[in-house]
Amino acid sequence: MKVSLAFLPALAAILTAATATAAAAPAAPLQPFQAQYAVSRNGSELGTATLTLRSDGTDAWTFRSHTQGTQGLARMAGVDVTEQSSLRWRDGRLETTAYDFQQDAMLKKRSRHGTFDWSRGEVVFEDQGRSARHRLEPGTLDRHAVTLAIAIDLARGGETFDYPVAGSDGVQTMHYRRDGQMRLDVPAGTFDTVRVTRERGPRVSTSWHAADIGWLPVQIEQRDGKKNETITLRLTAFDRD
Repeated sequence: MKVSLAFLPALAAILTAATATAAAAPAAPLQPFQAQYAVSRNGSELGTATLTLRSDGTDAWTFRSHTQGTQGLARMAGVDVTEQSSLRWRDGRLETTAYDFQQDAMLKKRSRHGTFDWSRGEVVFEDQGRSARHRLEPGTLDRHAVTLAIAIDLARGGETFDYPVAGSDGVQTMHYRRDGQMRLDVPAGTFDTVRVTRERGPRVSTSWHAADIGWLPVQIEQRDGKKNETITLRLTAFDRD
């Protein structure tokens, strides 16, 4: 089982509109939180995912997700996936300063690390013993941190969202759009949500965000038409630290 919360991903509800004064730059519109999700594949429960955001000081943040297989084959294989983004708030937007991915399972292990060197304007990704270097542009994120960026832009009233996202293959633009509203029931409760969608051929990522909890996604769905597979995350608990 491979679950990426890149879409999502982030999340951060955490997100209140920033206030600025003429003398000082706006602070990051983020608040520490912890959110828990039930993870399923094609309707069958697989495991749990826990997302946390913590402050590391002025305008510095760590965003982490931890997914574990607790049912069926995912449990038997000992699936354990961790993604972590180190972030800073600059010029009214998030930027990644470091990214780590670790997947442990009985038959498959994988690690990936990204070092974002803003003084040199470049990012270096190390993936399975291979290293790649790419140019940065302002506001570049890793795929995991996009969740937080979406939450911030929804709080600002955005309709479409484009983010430069760095990975092993370079910096690519991810495009998302606001795609309607609906009332949604999840284990954590009933929420009025805004739907956000990203389409890439047969692959479609959809998340439902609730203003009541700072635009945190209460449900995330990743559909792959080619593989006939749907991975779903549904919010079970949320707490502000």
